[in-house]
Amino acid sequence: RASRAAAHRSVQPAYRMSASEQPIPAKPRLSWRGVSMLMVSDIVGTSVLTFPAVAAELGYALTVLLIVGLFPVTVYVSVLMARTHVRVRGIDSLGSAARRIFGPRYAGGTFVVVYGYTLLGNASYLLVLGTSLQGVFYDARLCLAAASGLGALLLAPLVVGLRRLGDSVALCFFNLLLVLLCVGVAFGELAARGRPPCVETHAVAQGLDFTAVFGGATNLVYAYAGQWMYFEM
Repeated sequence: RASRAAAHRSVQPAYRMSASEQPIPAKPRLSWRGVSMLMVSDIVGTSVLTFPAVAAELGYALTVLLIVGLFPVTVYVSVLMARTHVRVRGIDSLGSAARRIFGPRYAGGTFVVVYGYTLLGNASYLLVLGTSLQGVFYDARLCLAAASGLGALLLAPLVVGLRRLGDSVALCFFNLLLVLLCVGVAFGELAARGRPPCVETHAVAQGLDFTAVFGGATNLVYAYAGQWMYFEM
């Protein structure tokens, strides 16, 4: 009986998975060049364009002091995240790190804080884009809501096409070139025409209060605080 059963099993046709049942191959991990480009574009991004406004509000001495002071904090947090990713498996976001370290109760709150912070940051970028479109189509007299909505429609094809952070490397490189171009145009204009006589530069701005310093420091922190996405890389 055992030999008959073995013979019967040997003649059974092998099951073949259909195309829809085939496992989807995982995309390769980012190379160090791709990760470096994402990090550079995160630091030298649109937030850099807010530094002149921060310096005008706080004074250049306080602005430089905050930038230099935030640098070692950024490096320290990045090293901690890198060590955590190497020593603890299964962490792909700050929320999953909170789940492994503090438990599932704190994971949801971490997701809300981190991605809510990201949502508000992207919303501020959308307002900047709307203001820029108002300047481009000045004769159309678009309100900020309509201009921001138009900007969202223009960005929709790019956003829909991106499913992973690694898919945005080329877009981040293009954004870096645009930022450098804007800075180059501003410096070229300043070198050609010079500083207007009505402009004053202060080491420490006059009439500073806690709200002004906190607001300026928040802009600088936002420019440097891109570590939240290092796990996603």
